[in-house]
Amino acid sequence: MASVVFLLVLTAILVVSLLTLMLAERDMRGVIGRQQYVALSSTAAFIDQELKSKQQVLRVLADSMTALDLHGAAPIGRYLARQGSLRDQFFNVAVIAVNGDLVATMKHAIKSVSGATLNLRERPYFEDTLARKAGVISAPMNGSYSGMPLVVITQPVFDAAGKVVYVLAGSVNLREPDFLAKLDPLKPGKSGYIFIMTSGGILVEHPDKSRILQPIEAHGAVSAATHAAMNGFEGWTAGRTQGVNAMFAYKRITSADWILASVYPADEAFQPLYAMRGNGVLAAILLAALAGVAGWHVILHLLQPLETLRKHIVQIRRQQRGIDVLQIERQDEIGELSRAFHALVDEREQAELQTRHGDALLRSILEQAPDAVIGISEQGRITEWNREAEEKFGWSREQAIGTEIGALIGPGMAQDGADHDMASWFRMAGQASLSSRQIRAEAVHRDGHTIAVEISMGVVTHDGLCFSTAFLRDISDRLIHEKRLAASEKRARTIADAMPALISYIDSDLRYQFSNVHYRQIFDIEPHAMVGKPVSEVIGEKGYASVAPQMTAALRGERVHFERQGTQIGCPEEYFMFDYIPDLGADGSVAGFYVLGLDISDRRKAELRQAASEKRLKLITDHMPVVIVYIDPEHRLQFSNATFEKWFGVAPQDMLSRKLSDVYGAEAYHARKRHLERAFQGEEVEYEFSIDKDGLTREFQTVYVPDIQENGVVAGVYGLIHEITKVKAVESALKSVAATDTLTGIANRRKFDERLAASLQRAYQDAHPLTLAYLDIDRFKAINDSLGHHAGDEVLKEFAARLVRSVRSTDLVARLAGDEFVIIFEHVKSVAEVRLIAAKIIDTMHRPFELASGPLGVTTSIGVVILHAGAATARVSAEQLLDSADRALYNAKNAGRDGFDVIELDQLA
Repeated sequence: MASVVFLLVLTAILVVSLLTLMLAERDMRGVIGRQQYVALSSTAAFIDQELKSKQQVLRVLADSMTALDLHGAAPIGRYLARQGSLRDQFFNVAVIAVNGDLVATMKHAIKSVSGATLNLRERPYFEDTLARKAGVISAPMNGSYSGMPLVVITQPVFDAAGKVVYVLAGSVNLREPDFLAKLDPLKPGKSGYIFIMTSGGILVEHPDKSRILQPIEAHGAVSAATHAAMNGFEGWTAGRTQGVNAMFAYKRITSADWILASVYPADEAFQPLYAMRGNGVLAAILLAALAGVAGWHVILHLLQPLETLRKHIVQIRRQQRGIDVLQIERQDEIGELSRAFHALVDEREQAELQTRHGDALLRSILEQAPDAVIGISEQGRITEWNREAEEKFGWSREQAIGTEIGALIGPGMAQDGADHDMASWFRMAGQASLSSRQIRAEAVHRDGHTIAVEISMGVVTHDGLCFSTAFLRDISDRLIHEKRLAASEKRARTIADAMPALISYIDSDLRYQFSNVHYRQIFDIEPHAMVGKPVSEVIGEKGYASVAPQMTAALRGERVHFERQGTQIGCPEEYFMFDYIPDLGADGSVAGFYVLGLDISDRRKAELRQAASEKRLKLITDHMPVVIVYIDPEHRLQFSNATFEKWFGVAPQDMLSRKLSDVYGAEAYHARKRHLERAFQGEEVEYEFSIDKDGLTREFQTVYVPDIQENGVVAGVYGLIHEITKVKAVESALKSVAATDTLTGIANRRKFDERLAASLQRAYQDAHPLTLAYLDIDRFKAINDSLGHHAGDEVLKEFAARLVRSVRSTDLVARLAGDEFVIIFEHVKSVAEVRLIAAKIIDTMHRPFELASGPLGVTTSIGVVILHAGAATARVSAEQLLDSADRALYNAKNAGRDGFDVIELDQLA
C-alpha cells in the first residue's frame, strides 16, 4: 500500500510539472507569435507609406509638367535635371511618350547602343498605366539596361484636355542599402530574419541579396506556412523550414502585390523555456522522492489502528465479543469508523424490530384504505381482500380469500376493448406496460350489477413466487364528469382550430397539454401527438433555446409578448408574433401558460426589405466622399454618415440628437446659423468655409437642401459637405499662372489691370495718392537686331529682376508687352519721394548687364504719373491714368532718354 502511494505521488508531481511547462510553452508561443505579427504589421504599414509617398512624388511631378505644358526632350530633360530631390527617392526617373519612346531620363542615356531611341511599349507597367490612366507599381524585374533588380512606379501625365501625353516611370533599386533599410533592425531575435515576396513567390527583399528576384523555392522546399501565405493567409503560425522549427508571421502590403514575412527559429525563441523545463523536471523528481519516502512511513503508522479494528470485527462475527467493544474513545478517523460500525449493527437490530411493527401497521392501513385492495397469486386466487373490497363488491374477506378472481368479480373486460378478462389483467401485472399505468375496467358486484373501476397494479416476488396487488377505485362519477368535460373540450378545440393562429397550452413542466390544428401546418405533427411531449422535442432543442427565457418569464407569472423568425423551428421564411399568458391560480401559483402565435410574415418581410434598403443607403452614404447630415427644426443632428468622422474626427453615434452648437462649437455654429435658417425657410443654400488644423487649411463647400413635406412644412434640412481643398489649390495655381509673365516671372498685363483697378478703388476710398510708373528699355530693338532674340530675352529677365529689387515688396512690377514695364506705387507721400525712386531705378540699370555674349550697357526711360485722389474733382479711369504715364514716358524719351518725367493729376474732370 505504501509503495503504491509512493508511486502515485511521484507520478502526480511529474505529470503536474510537465503539464505546467506545456501550458507555459503554449502561452509563450502565443505571446511571441502575436508580438512577431504586430511588429510585422507596423513594418508593412511603413513600407506601404514609403511606396505611397513615392507615388505622391511622381503625381506632383506629373501635375507640374501639366501646369508648365512641357513638351519635347530638351525642356523635359532640363526640368528633370532641376528636380534634385528625385535622386533621393528613385534610382532613375524616365519620361515615356504614349508610343513607348523614351523621351528623357534623370541619369541615363535615352539611346540604345545602335543609336536608336529606346522604346518601352512592351513593358507591362507601361501598358497597364495607359490602360488604367492611373499609376501602378510593377512586378519586380531586372533592369534591361542597368541590370539591377528594380521595381517601377508609374504616373500618367495629362494635358489640359485630360488626355495622357506621357508616362512618368520611377525605378527603385532593390539592392540599394537605403531601400527597406528599416527591415533589419525589426527582425525577430538574433538568428531571425525578414523577407518580402510577391504572392507568386518571387523574392523582392531578402537578407541574402543574391536571392532577390528568384523564386522562393529555388533554394529548397518551401514551408507549409509560406505556401499558406501565398494563398492568402495573414497572421502568425508555427512550422518547420529547412528542417528547423520556427515561428512564422505574414502580412500583405496593400499598395503592392507583396507579402512581408518574418522567420524566428524556435530554438532561440523558446531557449529560456527549454532550460526551465529541464530544471523543473529534475526538481519534481527530487521532490516526489522525498515526499514518497515520508509518506511510506506515515501510512504504516496510520494503518495500525485499522488492523486492530479488523480483529474486533472478526471476533464479533464469531460472537466471541459484544458490539460494545466498538465503542472506543479515540477522537480521530479510526475512532469515528469504529463507532460507525457499532451504530450500523445497532441500527440493523432496530430495523428487525420495526419490520414486525410495520407489518401490523400495513394491515391497519389496508383496512382503512379508500380503495379496494386485492392481492392475487400466480394461480389467480385471491390472497388479500380489505374492508373497502368487501363493501365495494359485496363479498366478505373470508369468502374472497382463496377464491379465483375471475369467478368472484370477473370477467371484468377492459373499457378500451382489449381482449383480457380480470384474471388475465392480474397475471400480466408484472409487465412494464401495465405496472406503470392505470387500467379502466368493469367489475361485477355480488348482486350482478357492473361497476366502472380504475385499477392500479403491481407485482411482488418473494421466494421465487409472484404475487399481484391491485388498487381498485370506483370511477362511475368521474366518467360522467369526463364526458361533460370532453364535450366542452371539443367545442373549445373547434373554436381554436378555426382560428388562423398557433394556440396551445404548456404546463409548468414545459409539456404541451393542448394544441390546435394549426401546429400540423407548421410542424407537420398531429395536435393529439403533441400532448404530454416536452417543448424541446416538438420544436427542437434550438427552437426551445430561442424561447426558453420568455417561457421562464411566463412561468414566473409575467405576460410575455415578442416576435421571432422561424429559423430555429424549421420555418426560416416565416415570422411569428407570440403572446405567453400565464395560467394563474387563486393563490397566485402558475400552473402553466397559454400560447397565442400569429403569422406576421408579410408585415415582417416588408419591414426587413425596408431595413435592407436603409442599410444599402447607409453603406452607400458612408463610402461617398462627401459628408451627409440631416438636421431637424431644433437644429439637432439626426443623421450623419461615416465620412463626418473621417474628416472631422467625431463619430456619428456621438452626434445623434445633439445640437449643432455642441457638435461644431458655438463660434462655428453661429457662422452657419444664418445659412441654416434660410434653408428652413424653404430655400436651397450654398456656401463655403475653411478649417485650419495641424497647420493645414482645408476648404469645404456646404449645400443645404430643405426637406419639404406635402403640406409645405420644412421637416428638416439635408446637408451635403464637399471638400474643395484640391479644387481651390488648382484654382489658385491657375490664377497664379494666368497672372504671371512666363519669360520674366513677374506679373503680366492681366494681373496689372486687376491690381490697377483695385488700387484706384482704394485710393478714392481712403483719399491717398496713387503713383504709376511706365518704363521701357532704351533702343531695345537694336539689341534684338544685333545680338539676337536670346540676348534680348536675357536683357528683359535681368531688367525685370532689377526692377523688383529696386522697389518695395508691396509695389507691383508688371510687364505689359515687349520691353514695356509698369510699376504701381501706393501710399507714396510726396513728389520728391517719387523722384528719388525713379532716380534709383535709372541708376540701378547703369550697371552693365552680364549676357552670354558679354557685358552690355542698358538704360531706361520712365514716365511717372501721380494721382492725388483726395484733391481730384472727378474720378480718373485706369486707361486715363495709363495714358498719362505713357505721355510722361514720351516726354522723358524726347528729353534724351535715360531719364524720367513726372506728371501730377489733381484737376482732371
